[in-house]
Amino acid sequence: MRQTDANDAKQVGLVSVTFSGNLAVLKTHPGHASMVASFLDTGAVVQIIGTIAGDDTVLAILRERTPQDAVLNGLSNLFPDIRSKYIR
Repeated sequence: MRQTDANDAKQVGLVSVTFSGNLAVLKTHPGHASMVASFLDTGAVVQIIGTIAGDDTVLAILRERTPQDAVLNGLSNLFPDIRSKYIR
């Protein structure tokens, strides 16, 4: 990932993240989901194998048996305050 991409990702209004099985749902401010999905699809978080984006929601498909903590650690490289947005 280019440095400017990482800087852009940090400016995105990520609202929350929650998990269900091998899926993660990331809520963003309206219009930002596509950009977040694009960052994740570049392989920035190796535990995520693909995404589907709407207007304000990203569905991320995780590798089988990936611990949620591992995904949160990977996401924290793009979104340093991700743990404060984690909904259990």
